[in-house]
Amino acid sequence: MGTAAAARLLLTFGDYDRCLRLSGAEAVRLAPLVEEWWRRGATDAEVRRAVTWSVPPRLPSAYGHTEARLRAGRSF
Repeated sequence: MGTAAAARLLLTFGDYDRCLRLSGAEAVRLAPLVEEWWRRGATDAEVRRAVTWSVPPRLPSAYGHTEARLRAGRSF
């Protein structure tokens, strides 16, 4: 799995919650964080759950939220 696959996964988060819609460029910038999860053995479902669980009702930035969740879970 590579950057394109990671970006595609990130783009699906908007299907789970409209507040999590990312642009293609944002997904590409965040893709290395997803790839890091995968290298440690995480599944797509685990990555998705880490980002999409309990999204605040007023989300100022989908990019910021996604990045924070992916970085916070680095030690999973």
